[in-house]
Amino acid sequence: MSTTLGQFQNIGAIGNKVYIPLTPAGKDGNIYIIDVTTKQITKGAKLKAASGSFYLGAY
Repeated sequence: MSTTLGQFQNIGAIGNKVYIPLTPAGKDGNIYIIDVTTKQITKGAKLKAASGSFYLGAY
């Protein structure tokens, strides 16, 4: 995946897991769930994007 974190405002965190939305500008992406204790990364929900837009964070 090609993406940039040039304007990333928030990463959601609950317990040992952090939730990071990653989408290339104008393309669909996913929320990635990272377990900080095991370092396991899971691909979560699909995110639909509009032309020229991207997600700024998980709230």
